[in-house]
Amino acid sequence: MPKERIFFKALEPEGGASEIGLSIKHYAHANGIDLVVMGSRGMGAFKRAMFSFLGLGSVSDWCVHNLELPVVIVRGETPKEP
Repeated sequence: MPKERIFFKALEPEGGASEIGLSIKHYAHANGIDLVVMGSRGMGAFKRAMFSFLGLGSVSDWCVHNLELPVVIVRGETPKEP
């Protein structure tokens, strides 16, 4: 794929910190985006469930279930403790 077809943009949340997923959805729709690639902090199922209980859901999880286009989640390596 030509490099000029690949770009990134930092988005401001539309309705507060918990609304970044909605910002991604609107931006993708308005700009004809074909694929969203995003990172994951790799919290794991238990932490994710606890954060969800507190109303602090995973943006990547929200995007996978609510965007109408492919979403690729990239998980980095877990840092090794010295």
